Amino acid sequence: MSSQTPVVLITGGSQGFGYALAHSLLTHGFAVAICARDKCRLLQAAASLGAYGHVLAVVADIGDGDQREALVQRVEYEFGRLDALVNNASTLGTLPLPPVDAADIENLREVFHINTFAPILLLKRCLPLLEVAVASIAMSISSDAAVAAYPCGDGKNGRPVHCGTSNRRGVSGCYRVRAGGDP
Repeated sequence: MSSQTPVVLITGGSQGFGYALAHSLLTHGFAVAICARDKCRLLQAAASLGAYGHVLAVVADIGDGDQREALVQRVEYEFGRLDALVNNASTLGTLPLPPVDAADIENLREVFHINTFAPILLLKRCLPLLEVAVASIAMSISSDAAVAAYPCGDGKNGRPVHCGTSNRRGVSGCYRVRAGGDP
């Protein structure tokens, strides 16, 4: 790997969109670091992706501050740089989503922590690396759960009640403010 090879950190990179993004970036000459909580799935993804380029796989829960720190340190040690951060890891919490009157506050706290606060904290930790890159970007990827409600019960009048989940639009707003304006 050349010292000029751009490096992208993708959270939730062992499956779904994160995996597909890692694959695409590798085929276009990028190096990638992927993280996920499930070690087995992560190692399978890394083995598959490794055929296309330089992959660093780190078992990490971005909701845990020590694991976030270790993740960024591994990326810095392995690559010496970071050009992009893609916050893709997320959770919906308890499924199916319960009616609001049955919602568990600890579950909601965990959802907000993983989907909103942890990506901001990871970005904050990555900023020193991103700021020295020739060109850098940070983004949060979100499913439709962040912008549309899901049915979560029936109201007393027989009409469905819809509930939303933690919204990543607030995270994107933080990115724009840091960058000094709209993208």
